[in-house]
Order: sequence, then C-alpha cells, then structure tokens
Amino acid sequence: MSNFDEEMLFSLMREGVVTVTFRKKTDGSLRVMDCTLVDDYLPETSTVKKWPDRLIVVFDIENEVWRSFYRDTVVKLEDSDGNVIWEKANG
Repeated sequence: MSNFDEEMLFSLMREGVVTVTFRKKTDGSLRVMDCTLVDDYLPETSTVKKWPDRLIVVFDIENEVWRSFYRDTVVKLEDSDGNVIWEKANG
C-alpha cells in the first residue's frame, strides 16, 4: 500500500474511532489501541502538553487517557468496523 498519511489518520480520528497498531520503541512488541480525537470522547478539561513533532498524540478510548506513538512505528490502521485502511508492507 502507499506510504502512511498522517493527515488521513487525523482526519479519520476527528470523525470516529480508529484502531492503530504500532511497534513499541522500547521492546519492538506490537500494541493495538483504539483512539480518537472526537470531542464526545475527550475529557472536558485537558492540560495541553507540548509534544515532540515526531509523536502522534491521541485519546485512548479504552483507558480514557492521552497516549502517543511515533509516526514511523505505525504498522496498521483500521476503521471501527475492522476494515483495514492502511497497512505497512512487511509490518
């Protein structure tokens, strides 16, 4: 498939929940997270934190906390129905 499109990910997360699979930098294991940027899921008050540009910051709906991952570790994106939106070759 084509290269990872960060803007596409942000657009999808502003519309609904996206399942992101990525490799953890610390040990290389795969992590799967359901995340969003839809206001209805976000806490009413949040402290805005400065994040490095290479990180993607999302709201983890399962754990109800802000999380981040490195854009170069993304392996797969799926919509809320489990349809693959993007997948890294040899993920």
